[in-house]
Amino acid sequence: MFPEKAVRSEQFNYLLHILQKNDDDFKKTIIELNKYHHYQLKNVDDYIDKVYEVKQFISNRCLYDAQQHFKKELKLIDETYRNKRNEN
Repeated sequence: MFPEKAVRSEQFNYLLHILQKNDDDFKKTIIELNKYHHYQLKNVDDYIDKVYEVKQFISNRCLYDAQQHFKKELKLIDETYRNKRNEN
């Protein structure tokens, strides 16, 4: 059995990697995650919620590494989240 932090860290990096692979296109990312990786995300909000849900359980080292490697993707997710919150 793997520790929860290890599993969540892997999932966090995976979600960011798929977004990066799809040139930061949320729609393509969601389609790929649903079709090939058995997620059931309905929209961008679901994707962002999943990223933040998983982020709660990752190690500080994982977060630091992700900030170095996925800087653009994390910024895009945070900006999209802020824009949605400001609309409401």
